[in-house]
Amino acid sequence: MIVDIDQTYGNDIQVSSSGDLRTVSGSEFGKQRIIRRLLTPTGAYIFHTDYGCGIQLKIGEPLTTALFEEIKTDIYSNIYKESRVAKVPTPQIVLQEIFNGLLCQITYTDTATNELEIISFTVTN
Repeated sequence: MIVDIDQTYGNDIQVSSSGDLRTVSGSEFGKQRIIRRLLTPTGAYIFHTDYGCGIQLKIGEPLTTALFEEIKTDIYSNIYKESRVAKVPTPQIVLQEIFNGLLCQITYTDTATNELEIISFTVTN
């Protein structure tokens, strides 16, 4: 089983009741990695310059149909880089404009559990 530090993008590292770093595994591990990849700007990691998607950098532009499709394409190309995301059935991405940003919902099959998973998060600039 793969374990990682429990650190949701944009939040502090979590600490357990014993004072140790809290860890995450299973489907939560996969969700955490997907969100981190999508919200990390491409090139932000100097030793992994091809890592990241940076969809929040597109917020602030008029959200046209073409931009929605571009963001969806970016999301698909990046989530497939995560080993927990099955290519079949095809993940479903729903984008909705909200005040000052975008609501993103991704439904995918977790390759380790073969279970349907849903991630929902907002993207603001």
